[in-house]
Amino acid sequence: MFVRLGGRVGRLVSAVPNIERPDPVCRLRKVKGKTVSVALSKQQYEWLAAAIANWRTVQATLKAMQQLSRGVLFTTLPDTQRRKRLSKKVLGIT
Repeated sequence: MFVRLGGRVGRLVSAVPNIERPDPVCRLRKVKGKTVSVALSKQQYEWLAAAIANWRTVQATLKAMQQLSRGVLFTTLPDTQRRKRLSKKVLGIT
């Protein structure tokens, strides 16, 4: 069904409101350096938000594990002779 909108012809998705269809949520992402808009349903958006939160939690856990590993590596194994100690910032232990 088409409807005239201010002199232009526009496409009307549904003449009767559909209660079962959830309102789409717009999400932006990058594809080949360009920003692309993706319409998601509410369930898709919630699932994606939870997945992103989980990914960030995993990244924080991995960062902490890497810091612990570097700390153990540089304190327990023999190192080269240095005039002054490496700082925690240099070792990535901060």
